[in-house]
Amino acid sequence: IVVGCSVGFLFALVALCISVVAFPMMLDRQATAGEAMVTSMRAVAQNPVPMAAWGLTVAVLLVLGTIPFFLGLAVVIPLLGHATWHLYREVIVKDPNARPVIPEPRERKPAADFPANLFPWRRSGRG
Repeated sequence: IVVGCSVGFLFALVALCISVVAFPMMLDRQATAGEAMVTSMRAVAQNPVPMAAWGLTVAVLLVLGTIPFFLGLAVVIPLLGHATWHLYREVIVKDPNARPVIPEPRERKPAADFPANLFPWRRSGRG
């Protein structure tokens, strides 16, 4: 049991380290997943105690949200999402008046072409 709990803790720690500010950063700055994960790990390395407290807070709130037949998660998940955005703004974005980066419009592709969209060279006639 101790080994299983320890391994689970290590997985949770890795998940926290690579994702603590990754999702808000990808939404705000159109960063790639790799850039966001590296930035998240740097934020944890620079602020280990507050990030550990944040991880404990997330774990406790998720457990409390599951107690009333998982209905509490309807309150806890949006609350944690909002708090994560504020954590990102506090740790990563130094300018309080900074605005999100607006991405350039992408070419719209119909959903019916989904598998073909994964392989654009097949549609262009190059082989």
